[in-house]
Amino acid sequence: MTEDDATRSSLPVDDQDEEVRVTAARRRLLDRLSRQDVVNAGRWTRDELYERGERTPST
Repeated sequence: MTEDDATRSSLPVDDQDEEVRVTAARRRLLDRLSRQDVVNAGRWTRDELYERGERTPST
């Protein structure tokens, strides 16, 4: 029995279900991200991003 198995066996059933859902969601997200092309967004500072946000009309 691994440490993960020991931890899971001590969790209530609802917590185990939640852990399974979270793990599956994380795996799907990382799989999807790994298939996407890398985008060169250039160099920027946080201040520049805030300035851009002030110039765009809010929806």
